[in-house]
Amino acid sequence: CIDVNLDVISDNIKNIKHFLGTTRLLAVVKANAYGHGLYPIACCAVESGADYLGVSSLEEGIFLRKKGISQPILVFNTILPEQAQDMLTYDLTATVCSFDVVQALNEAAAKQNKKATVHVKIDTGFGRFGVLPEHAAEMIRVITLNFKNIFIEGLYTHFSLAANEKITRRQFNIFISLIKTLKDQSCDIPLKHVCNS
Repeated sequence: CIDVNLDVISDNIKNIKHFLGTTRLLAVVKANAYGHGLYPIACCAVESGADYLGVSSLEEGIFLRKKGISQPILVFNTILPEQAQDMLTYDLTATVCSFDVVQALNEAAAKQNKKATVHVKIDTGFGRFGVLPEHAAEMIRVITLNFKNIFIEGLYTHFSLAANEKITRRQFNIFISLIKTLKDQSCDIPLKHVCNS
């Protein structure tokens, strides 16, 4: 059994927010807030200034919405096309890295007369899932031109081995290079984020 001190967590979040200045903070509360309690940690994070929450699954996002959390919520794992309707119904932000999910979200958004907010996941070396960097700019261009009910709010990647500076620096440089390529193509995605557990 462990004791979770929400006051300490709150102080940590406030200190991080102070350090970040105007940069927004996404508090990762996935996997039941790493076993510490999804709802109490999410509430604490929001009350302490977190701008966004990150969860593992659609189910975790729905749970927080049903509990009254209104802060933006990013679902890190890719969804199945048949889950697109629920993503829109519960106003959750989807991670996308395939066109079948983009198509499903676009269709669900059209039915609900809204836009689906998505973040594109880039695989810079972690190897789990994501768009390969060499295909990312083209995928983003195709989404922007052809899927009118999709809003690409974010672009992100995940460090595979943060303790290894060389590998981390290589991944970060790949990500920054992609951002530059997109900017050169007049494609400005509002949120860019990268981290790891």
